[in-house]
Amino acid sequence: MRRAVPYSYSVWFVMPLGALITGAILYWAFWSMYDNYRFDDHGRQMQATVLRKFITKTYSKNGTPYNHYNIVYGYEVADLLGNCQVEVQTVTWSMYAERGFIPIKYLPEDPKKSRIDNPVENDEAVFKARCCTGLGLVFLLGGSIYSVYTIRRNKIQRRLVATGLSCLGKVTSVGTERAGKSGYKSYLRIEFSDNRGRTVTGRTWQLNRKQEKLWHEGKKVTVFYDPTDSHVFTVDLNAPASRIRGE
Repeated sequence: MRRAVPYSYSVWFVMPLGALITGAILYWAFWSMYDNYRFDDHGRQMQATVLRKFITKTYSKNGTPYNHYNIVYGYEVADLLGNCQVEVQTVTWSMYAERGFIPIKYLPEDPKKSRIDNPVENDEAVFKARCCTGLGLVFLLGGSIYSVYTIRRNKIQRRLVATGLSCLGKVTSVGTERAGKSGYKSYLRIEFSDNRGRTVTGRTWQLNRKQEKLWHEGKKVTVFYDPTDSHVFTVDLNAPASRIRGE
């Protein structure tokens, strides 16, 4: 069953929001990769002191607990007394004792910036940067596909309303379908006769609350369709069926 071509206003809100989120993710990813490069290229190694170790817990929606392993370490570079708290992998947390030494790297141009220097934490930093880069690229690709598809669909809908043929269709039934966590949404099954006398059946997009109160089985609805392919059509669900262009 063909679906009527809708017009989506949401794209003009989704596009800027998607671009903002994607930009933020990619910025964080590229900055993390640059940070990794700086530590690898000219980070200075030294031994810091483990000042404190502790575990925090978070809980999922179903109450499952998750442990987070934290280490607080201190170090001294020239006149700077550095103090840093980081969440670490379980292996790292078990390797070092309080008041013991832990290897770190710091940036000579910014000694306040430091990180634990062992293979586990270094690999984790690289992994996070790569994952974030991948996530940003997925958002970029998905957002581009969504935007192109929606803008193209809006263009078709405007063309049908502006230059397509119109007729009176009939609502044959009201259907419902699941709409995520919000429950069920209604849509209309319709039929109409095109300029060649053929009966075309189709359905609308999901109705909003105002439209649900306006439409019911047997009511007439204005249909705009492509005269060369009547299966490409749209409907006016916001007004009574009154605008008819001659075929």
